[in-house]
Amino acid sequence: MRKIVLLLMALITLCSVQAQDKKQLKKIKKKFNTHEQGSVFAKADRVAILGNNLRFKLAARQSEETSWKKDDYHNFAAYSILDGVNDQLLQEITDEYYDMLVSRFESMGIEVLSYEEITQAKSYKKMKDKGLKDNENVKKLWGVALVYNYSRNPYITWNGAAPFGPQQKLPKELDAVLFNSLVTVDFSHIGIKISSYEKSRYSTHRVVYTEAKSSIVPIINIDGFTYNTSGIGMLEDNTYIFCINQKGKQLLMKLDLNDSELESELIFASEIEKCEDCEPVFANSFFKFSEHGMGTIIVKADPELYKKAVLDALDKYLDEIFMVFNSQKK
Repeated sequence: MRKIVLLLMALITLCSVQAQDKKQLKKIKKKFNTHEQGSVFAKADRVAILGNNLRFKLAARQSEETSWKKDDYHNFAAYSILDGVNDQLLQEITDEYYDMLVSRFESMGIEVLSYEEITQAKSYKKMKDKGLKDNENVKKLWGVALVYNYSRNPYITWNGAAPFGPQQKLPKELDAVLFNSLVTVDFSHIGIKISSYEKSRYSTHRVVYTEAKSSIVPIINIDGFTYNTSGIGMLEDNTYIFCINQKGKQLLMKLDLNDSELESELIFASEIEKCEDCEPVFANSFFKFSEHGMGTIIVKADPELYKKAVLDALDKYLDEIFMVFNSQKK
């Protein structure tokens, strides 16, 4: 009798865990705006990692504005700059992230092809010629970033909507799932709070006072879309994964969050200071005359702590991504 009770309890616990996993999986798929054209990893036993690209933000911008429909329209912007990291450190992090990615695939029973095998495929050159991108990203909307791939291999992307092209042929030639990704690593949360009040001196004379305060929290987090004040998602700083299997089945995952909770709780900043004359070069633009600058914050990072915090955030990111991949193998 006792054995039967224990067995029933074990079954109830198992069902509860499975229900929780399904609920979490549904939440993750919604968060990553997942689009599947078949189970890419259902029967996969080989994967070719074209890019484990990491985009490290080095300077960031945040802006807020009052409604443009009002006559008291104002636009405020604040900036932050990361100090204390260098090319060698960022490449080191990227290479360790590649090892993490390989380990996750191997735990699924999937063999990871070497990059040399990928370059020997017939369609690789054409894909590189068509999809090679500059690893330096400068966007006035959100800042400056550098992109790194494993072992300094080129940063290649392709149009996920394209039904034909070398990205469709390459997985067939390699007899493997083609995996490409871009993960944007941010170093701070910048907040801007605008307040205004109206004061009338006379019944016909209206005066509106508007002020803004900015705050910054140094924190390593994985970025999704940046949304402008009109609520339009900007793909240019997104985090995404795009996979194609040998039969052309696709999996597209785009992190659709402005302020992602995929972040590290580890402290990496050794010092934070405000700099009056340190506004980044990318901040200069034709539209700047309408912007009220709120200064620039320098975030000085301890290199080793920065590395630990970034790898910690990436580990949390992979936990969620591979929950989706593993669900296809069942």
